[in-house]
Amino acid sequence: MAVTTRPDQSASTTRLVHIPPQLLPTRLPALAILVAGVAVAFLVGRDGSSIWQAGRVVATAVIAAAALHGVGWQPRWVRGLVAFSVGVVATAMGVGIGLPH
Repeated sequence: MAVTTRPDQSASTTRLVHIPPQLLPTRLPALAILVAGVAVAFLVGRDGSSIWQAGRVVATAVIAAAALHGVGWQPRWVRGLVAFSVGVVATAMGVGIGLPH
């Protein structure tokens, strides 16, 4: 009679998430742009009349969508230009929002 043993399953049940290297250049910037777009839309949609709130939220969504398109499967120089442009606009917005508060 043969006795078979099982490996101890309680030793390690957690697994790390493995992201393939070819997905890193496109997925992480897109996720960062999406999170930043939602946060900025929330911040700019808090003050003013309802028409101005809606207009600012829509403008923010359009800019975030254009930035998401720019970091897709575009050449490296386009992604760099989009990153620089979004960084300049985000810095100006951060100064405009942060200084009054």
